[in-house]
Amino acid sequence: MFSEGLLSKLEVILWVERLGIMVLACVLVCCEPGKYSEVARKIREIKGVARAFSTSGRWDVVAEVEVADLKALTDVALKINGLSGVRATETLVEAAV
Repeated sequence: MFSEGLLSKLEVILWVERLGIMVLACVLVCCEPGKYSEVARKIREIKGVARAFSTSGRWDVVAEVEVADLKALTDVALKINGLSGVRATETLVEAAV
C-alpha cells in the first residue's frame, strides 16, 4: 500500500495494560569479578525479565523488566539482588513524561 501511494505513514500503539504489563524498568547489576555471564544467565530465567545482557562500564549487567505492578517489580528486583555473584543493584522505573 505504501508503493501504491495509499499509505504514507503507519503507527502502531500497544495498550500495555491490556497485555497485563504496566510497569517497565531496568535493573542495573554490579557483579563479583568474572561472574557477569553467569549472573546474566540466571537473571534471564526470572519471570518478568524480558531481556538481560552484559555491559561494560560501571554496571556489569542490565535487566529489562516488564511486570504488572510495583509489587511484582519489587519481587523481581529482590530476586536479582539475592543471586549469587551479585554485589549491588539499582532499579530505574520508567517515568511517564
